[in-house]
Amino acid sequence: MSNRERLDGFRWSAVGSFPPTVGSAGCELDEGRALVGGGNAGGQLLRTTYVFDANTETFLRGPDLLVPRYGHRFLLGRSGRVLAVGGSAKHWIKSPDPPFHRVYEASIPAEYLDPGKAAWEPAESLGIPCLNWCACAHLDEEVVLVAGGLVDERATSRAWVVSLSSLTVIDELEMPRARHNDDAVYLPGPTQVVVAGGEASGRFEVLERARNQWLDTPEFAEHRAEFRLVRANNGEALAIGGGFPPSDVDDVVLRWSGTSWVREPPPALPIGRRATVTEITPGTFLVLGTTGPDQNESTAQVYDDASRVWSPISAPREPRWGHTSIPVGRKRILVFGGADCRTAELGKPD
Repeated sequence: MSNRERLDGFRWSAVGSFPPTVGSAGCELDEGRALVGGGNAGGQLLRTTYVFDANTETFLRGPDLLVPRYGHRFLLGRSGRVLAVGGSAKHWIKSPDPPFHRVYEASIPAEYLDPGKAAWEPAESLGIPCLNWCACAHLDEEVVLVAGGLVDERATSRAWVVSLSSLTVIDELEMPRARHNDDAVYLPGPTQVVVAGGEASGRFEVLERARNQWLDTPEFAEHRAEFRLVRANNGEALAIGGGFPPSDVDDVVLRWSGTSWVREPPPALPIGRRATVTEITPGTFLVLGTTGPDQNESTAQVYDDASRVWSPISAPREPRWGHTSIPVGRKRILVFGGADCRTAELGKPD
């Protein structure tokens, strides 16, 4: 039975009411539970976190973050520890001219939450500078790469390999180029990490982990930010969505074969610049975006990497961008936040 047949009956239901929030972070804690928190609610930066239980379809209030932040990442370790890294502590101001955005304060240090604990703790042992809009990738269950971002309003070329269990930096690396608002993905086999795009660089990097060496690479096919990198079935990387003003490339999908980027079949529906890409089953990805002149129409489609086919499915009830999308087991997806969205929604197959 194809992935399309399994997901034709995908349906959405509201599971909670919240202020419209962009830039929240989220991660799956275990099958059926997810952690979400932080974000920007109409100019107010949030410390609040929630734990969602997909089996009861309810939210419980979690411990508040130590400081309000948005645009950050939650990284889950094997023990259940969650590391909150990156994010901004102040508002971004958009402008039509480069650098297109300006932030007035550096981000805040990392913090962590251990399972069963009632409070977040500062991750002072990491010694990583404050980072805005960095890229992160799990190298294994307990080791992550944190790359790029803004440090004191400047894009950085630094990257760190971090142990979640000991909260220490294993390696500190220097990328060939500075970047922020980019993404990263780990590719097993040749033991490579791809770090691509970003508002400070239209190039991409490939890290050979065996030697901790950055390889010579061709140019990224299009300058883009706010896209998603995911790992395909065969160990290749897919870059989905994103763009860079004034010539956005929202609906372009690229595949990294290990030597070059090639264009994939276009999606069935518009993706949008801030779409989310969530793996439902190995090699099958749910892409949630928006379209229309005011980004007021939801789009939802599934990409099956084995057949390289896009299939539209039913979309969330509320159009949203700046949201987070989290798997919560048994092909269920939690969608939280988004501009002008006042509900969290749970999607699941019939």
